[in-house]
Amino acid sequence: MSRLDTSPNEPNVSTNGYSDHAPVIARLGGERTPGDLSGDGKPDLVAIDTAGRLRLYHGDGKGGTAPYLGNGVAANYEEIGDRGWLGASVSHRGDFTRDGLEDVVARVGTQLRVYPSRFSGARLAPPTVVADNLRRTPRSSPPAT
Repeated sequence: MSRLDTSPNEPNVSTNGYSDHAPVIARLGGERTPGDLSGDGKPDLVAIDTAGRLRLYHGDGKGGTAPYLGNGVAANYEEIGDRGWLGASVSHRGDFTRDGLEDVVARVGTQLRVYPSRFSGARLAPPTVVADNLRRTPRSSPPAT
């Protein structure tokens, strides 16, 4: 068991050599990059194509993705979800399964689902439904002036 960092939360004060997050970082082999679903240390992008398939676009580490080749083809994407994603809202910022890897969270129909990351570019693991019977939130309009 790790000793808790008991140093005060003040500037220029030593942490007395301990950290509450050091065991986690050591277990993961270093800090992870937010948004990295492929394990290459660069933030990635998840998007739904016009056929309803979920795509993972690999980040280039400079704020973009691989070059676009035209005709709907990108040089650096992988299909990670079959058809059925049209109309879904997708996010991939967070480790909801607490395994140290970024997960994909999606609202599909009335369900909120968590898809654990595999860090291999393979298809997503089967989801866990974390909420059901979600209702659509109505848009709010700005007040009339």
